[in-house]
Amino acid sequence: MIDINQIKSSTDILEVIGSYVHLERAGRHWKGLCPLHDDTNPSLQVNQERQAWMCWVCDKGGDVVSFIMEHESIGFIEAANLLASRAGIPISSPKSQKHIAEASDFFCLCEWAAKQYKHAFRGSYAENYMQKRGFTRQTTDEFEIGYAPNKYDFLANKSREQGFDSNLLLQAGLLKEKNGHHYDAYRGRVVFPIRDHHGRLASLGGRILPQFSTHKTGDKQAKYINGAESRIFAKRKTLYGFHRINQNQQDITVVEGYTDAMALWQ
Repeated sequence: MIDINQIKSSTDILEVIGSYVHLERAGRHWKGLCPLHDDTNPSLQVNQERQAWMCWVCDKGGDVVSFIMEHESIGFIEAANLLASRAGIPISSPKSQKHIAEASDFFCLCEWAAKQYKHAFRGSYAENYMQKRGFTRQTTDEFEIGYAPNKYDFLANKSREQGFDSNLLLQAGLLKEKNGHHYDAYRGRVVFPIRDHHGRLASLGGRILPQFSTHKTGDKQAKYINGAESRIFAKRKTLYGFHRINQNQQDITVVEGYTDAMALWQ
C-alpha cells in the first residue's frame, strides 16, 4: 500500500511545481503563471513552509498530490505513485492480483511485458531485422527494443505462470480475447516500449517482421500496431521519446515513426 506521509515528507512542493512552472519569490511565498488556466497575471501561489499551493483565479489549491492530480488529470493513486517514483520510493510490482488491482499498476504490467519481450529479442528475427536496418546493439538496448514471438500464447502463458488477472492485461492492451479465449496482442513483431513524458512505460508499439506479414490464410497483417487506449495510455497525448528531452532545449525535431526517432538518436 502507498504511504502518503512518506511521499510527502520526501517531496518538496516548490521543487515539484517549479519543474512545471517558472516561480519567483514574492515575500514569504512564490508566484507563477497557473498552468490550470490561461493565466497572464501570476495567480499561482506556493507556500514552501506549509507545502501548499493555491490559485486565486481557479479557486483550487491543496498539497503536492492535489497539484499533480489537477495538472496531469489523473487520480490519487496515480499521482501518489508518480511522486513516489520521483522521490525514489519503491512502489508495488505486480506480484499478486491484489497489487495489480490498482490502476497505477498498469505501468508495472507494461514494464513486466516489455521485459519479457526484451529477453526474447537477443538472437531473434527481430534483432537481425534491426541490425539490417543499421541499428547498433547499444541503440536497441537504450530503447529497450523487444521481440514478440510469432505465437498466440507467449505472453498469455507467462502471465498465467505469474498468476496475473487476464482481464487487466486485456485492459492494458497486452492480450486480446476471442470466443472467451485470451491470446497475445503482439505476435511476430519488433516491440517498441512507449514511455510517457514522465518516463513511465504506458504502452507498447509493434512492427510486423517481413516474414510474418501475411497470415497462412493470405490475409495481410497491419504493419504497425499500438497498444489499446487505457487508463494510462492515450495515443493522442503521447509522443514517443519525449521523456528523453531536456526541458531547457530550445529546438526539438519531431519525426514520424519509432525507428526515425531511434535513427536520429543514434
